[in-house]
Amino acid sequence: MKSLRSTKQNIKVLYVEDENFVRDETVRVLKEIVEEVVVAEDGEEGLDKFKKHNIDLIITDVNMPKLTGFEMLREIREINQEVPAIILSAYGNSEFIP
Repeated sequence: MKSLRSTKQNIKVLYVEDENFVRDETVRVLKEIVEEVVVAEDGEEGLDKFKKHNIDLIITDVNMPKLTGFEMLREIREINQEVPAIILSAYGNSEFIP
């Protein structure tokens, strides 16, 4: 089996998550497969870091303080409509789908 390190992608990921344990574990995995991970603890910090870094992919939680993942992505879409985003949620229903 190939090591994840031998297939590390040359991309910069913005990962936004307010839960410490989930954030730390996910960042650990992401660092094995991508060159750089920019981390934020809430949507407001995520938006600020997006503006400061040349981000290739956004991975965000939905329910966070200050700005939700959806609110943050709406702001980001005004800056760059092309950057792909993956939205994660611990919720099992569609109450957060805009």
